[in-house]
Amino acid sequence: MTERPCAHDGIRVRRGSADGSGDPGGFRYFKSGDLAADATREFTYRHPYILELEITWACNLACPHCYVNAPLACPDELTLPEIREVLREARAAGMLELSLTGGEVCCRPDLMDVIAAGHEAGFPVRLVTNGTLVTPAIARAWRDAGILLVTVSLDGVDPAVHDAIRGPGSHAKTLAGLDALAAAGLQVSLIAAFSRINLDQIEGLWDFASARGFGLQVQMVSGKGRTPRDILLSPGEYHALGERVAAIFAAHPHRIVPMDDLVTPSNRHPLSLLHRTWQKRCTGGILNLFVRANGDVTPCSALALPENVVGNVRDPGGLRAILDEERCRENLAWCHARNLRGVCANCPHAGVCHGGCPDILLTVCRDRFENEYCHHRIETAEITAALLDPS
Repeated sequence: MTERPCAHDGIRVRRGSADGSGDPGGFRYFKSGDLAADATREFTYRHPYILELEITWACNLACPHCYVNAPLACPDELTLPEIREVLREARAAGMLELSLTGGEVCCRPDLMDVIAAGHEAGFPVRLVTNGTLVTPAIARAWRDAGILLVTVSLDGVDPAVHDAIRGPGSHAKTLAGLDALAAAGLQVSLIAAFSRINLDQIEGLWDFASARGFGLQVQMVSGKGRTPRDILLSPGEYHALGERVAAIFAAHPHRIVPMDDLVTPSNRHPLSLLHRTWQKRCTGGILNLFVRANGDVTPCSALALPENVVGNVRDPGGLRAILDEERCRENLAWCHARNLRGVCANCPHAGVCHGGCPDILLTVCRDRFENEYCHHRIETAEITAALLDPS
């Protein structure tokens, strides 16, 4: 079993097969600093790391790229007792962290009870919010409740850009929410989803986050929910965004976090640094597991798609059956180098890329087995075109 470098988020990756299958392309995942001999610290399809729990589809905004298609009524939203049972089963399975998301978490009337249930189950609790409903009183309540981290969506430092995405006046309200969170002493991270609307905002967002001591997570908008196709980045725009993120990442590798959709292989420095954060394959169902507001379970929140639903926590056996049967493994079995086609099939990076993030393959690419949003592919095409240019 070969030791792998410690990944960007503190997960240690080792070559090998946890299920004894002998898959030469298999990898195992441990929390950095834990002893590999301590099996409780290894994350598998039966024992994932982070539970992402969507507690509502209700929202006060109507962003064009929302994967939930919020605001949307969820008549069969999980009740507080059902949430408590999900949390109990998740802790029993060895899951270590809890992230509450929506919709907008502030739109759930019993949010504080849900937070308390998370702590009672033994989880450190994180929240994801658009920030517009966060008042000083709410921020203090979250602080007193022991919230570990609040992640706030901010898609532009330019109010006109942010408001074009999230609605008139939303930028000012989000900044007021951020001020309240900071004044309460809470740890804050920003998350920005990039489309053609806000592609020019990355440096400004980094400067804003850095000046306030916030972390910054960056991703591209994918084609889920009601997202209009005309706001999606082209492959060339994707590559340009990657280069700009990489320039910041090279200087501040622990303050800016590129999500998996941006970390395809590259032959160029510093863009090649982003690929070092890739966990050698999609780790949906291993490093995260997503439970939707209606109880549906998918490998992660990026895969909130009908074909990725592996069961419902209300089904017989509940969450435990979904984990014990390793349904996420089966659901993502197609994400493997052996299935790649076209340019990807002959790529030297195929064995550690496996096509990249399946969210992008399923919602943006024309073929789920050939990733057009790949830095290496784009760079190789540029070199080939230059060599064939008769001028």
